[in-house]
Amino acid sequence: MALPSTGSISLSQVAVEISRAGTAQTALGEAAVRNLAGLPSGAIGLINLRGKSAAIIYTASNLARLNLATAFGADYGAAVDKRLVVPAGITLGPVTIPTGLGGTLTVENAGEIQGLGGAGNGGAGGDAITALVSFALLNTGAVRGGGGGLGGTGGQGSVASTTSNWVRRTGSGALSSNGWTLVFVSPNIFARNDRGVYSRIFITGGGFMFFTPQGGFPSPWAVNALLEAAPGQQVFIATLPGPPLSANYDYIDDFVSSTSTTYTFGGAGGAGGRGRGYGQTLAAGGSGASGGTNAGTGGAGGVGGDWGQAGASGSAGANGNHSSGAAGASGGAAGRAVRMLAGSLTLTNTGTINGAT
Repeated sequence: MALPSTGSISLSQVAVEISRAGTAQTALGEAAVRNLAGLPSGAIGLINLRGKSAAIIYTASNLARLNLATAFGADYGAAVDKRLVVPAGITLGPVTIPTGLGGTLTVENAGEIQGLGGAGNGGAGGDAITALVSFALLNTGAVRGGGGGLGGTGGQGSVASTTSNWVRRTGSGALSSNGWTLVFVSPNIFARNDRGVYSRIFITGGGFMFFTPQGGFPSPWAVNALLEAAPGQQVFIATLPGPPLSANYDYIDDFVSSTSTTYTFGGAGGAGGRGRGYGQTLAAGGSGASGGTNAGTGGAGGVGGDWGQAGASGSAGANGNHSSGAAGASGGAAGRAVRMLAGSLTLTNTGTINGAT
């Protein structure tokens, strides 16, 4: 800790600053005191010691990251007090204070120390200071952190489709007993389709028979024929010579329709907005993607978190005609101003702290 810049100052305070007991005998002219004052010779008084510090001082410039073991180098583990000074107007990215510190550490921040902003899609905000040892923070500037969010998936849709195929419905037998009516108009036979569906029959009857759709010309001397008829339509069966014969069939097929359902996917949720952080502005979430046919559109991504705040959750996806849209995912967690993984923090704050300490 530096000696007072104003107010009273005593030799006992000077003794403590040069790592002695406060009651230890200390003279202004001795070498340790002159080294502290920066006056190797000549007149010296307590006024020359105001604001002086025996600590090793590292004054930061604008940096994206700062590891104090790297900053102090070989002195980091020395049993000497250390000070990190962040002047006004200087912005630092995340600061790491690792294990292995010797002496005490004071961080004097008059500028900005900023954690990284959370990545889009729910990334957690970064911590401004991460410490594995005890230290003191004298903050007159700002220490900050941030996060992101994600949209929900749209609801699933469904699409019905119709297909039509010939389906074998019956075996052989008498035509008139299987949904067909034989109409005798001498010397001809008409078969009328009463099945209610478009059907085809393969007819056999014995004798000399020939067949054709109603209104056409007979095909003479045909013994067998495949005829097709819509519901209620008649097909013509002729017999020459002689009386009409009973018509039999080998099979009847019906042309039937069936409906099947396929499902389409809901649209993906929009990307979550990134959180505010070192070198990174706050951003809104992206729009959700369109879904398939009859499916819901994905929800919009949530707005990224501001300094020390969690990202907003994404919007729910829109409903499809088969299922409801999914809820939006949660935003990323807020970054901390100071994260103490070990040790304790002594905080003196007259500035701004965004995020937990």
